[in-house]
Amino acid sequence: TWDPISPQQRHGGSIVEVYRIIEETADQFFAFKVPMRIGELNSFCRGIDKAFQIYTQLVTQPIVDKEDLVPPVPVLTRYKKELGIKAFVKKEIQEVRPVDERKSSEIVQLTMSKLCVRLNSLYYAISQLGKLEDSISERWAKRQSDKINIRRSMNGKSKSVVSNQKNQFDGSRKEINAAIDRVCEFTGKKMCMHSAVVLGS
Repeated sequence: TWDPISPQQRHGGSIVEVYRIIEETADQFFAFKVPMRIGELNSFCRGIDKAFQIYTQLVTQPIVDKEDLVPPVPVLTRYKKELGIKAFVKKEIQEVRPVDERKSSEIVQLTMSKLCVRLNSLYYAISQLGKLEDSISERWAKRQSDKINIRRSMNGKSKSVVSNQKNQFDGSRKEINAAIDRVCEFTGKKMCMHSAVVLGS
């Protein structure tokens, strides 16, 4: 369900759960008592990046194309005596876009409040990425500094690598920003269509 956590926290509980799982996974990753190189860290970060992208796709999955918000043009009715335009009417009927009942149901279920929760969840996801990156970088730096008999050259290499972890979640940022734009556009068009229906009724 896409309900806000509280009046103060307008995002959904799903994104909080995603971050909780990722943090627990990070705890387990850094708790491994085995030697690790930067390759293992990069693989771990790629997995997190992919997880956020999958979550983002699930958030926007019910968002239909903007064309589906526009109702189909009604078929014109003709009197039987108008035999001369039968062929034209037949062709016209075939060209009318049929109503997709499943999509219509999805549009109805996507209420404004639920769309706002989805949007806030995406914003929460991207706003917390920086903190997650900092946490991973700091824990990796601490793990490297705790090694015994480490060479100075390795220390220098480790520091330079840690600073590059800021780019690990760029794929997620791009995906989430695109999703935010899509939800905003859909919400705006849905509001316009709703207003048009109200004014026309």
